[in-house]
Amino acid sequence: MLKSLTKFEMRIIALIQFLLFSFTAFGQTNETVYPDFLGDGLSEVLLNKDWIVIERAEGYLNHDQTKDIVIVLQSGNHRFRNCAESAKKLADEERIILVLTSENGKTRVTIQNNKFIARPDEGGMACYIEPEISIDNKQLTI
Repeated sequence: MLKSLTKFEMRIIALIQFLLFSFTAFGQTNETVYPDFLGDGLSEVLLNKDWIVIERAEGYLNHDQTKDIVIVLQSGNHRFRNCAESAKKLADEERIILVLTSENGKTRVTIQNNKFIARPDEGGMACYIEPEISIDNKQLTI
């Protein structure tokens, strides 16, 4: 036989329902969807209109005689101009670092990292962080 609930038990059930609703309604779900560039060539990467190249380096990362390429991409199409104009526009811009190496005579993206490069507004007191990358003596410096 079913037992009737006390006022206390009804309040607990109402509280649990409220919390579950709050977590689902107000939870953060704005995870960025990044394109998958793995296996793509340089021309395919450059054709993506949603991402722009903000930094590029070429050099030798492995033991073949073909130059490798490292590219930092930024979402959107806004280029930094000055702190007052660009700060809000760049606040939500995401960045990707791609490493393109030669395999079987074709240069392809072999490494993609979506989290390593700081976003433009993650510089504390600096209003804009511009990544600096270089390849020297088979080492990538970021």
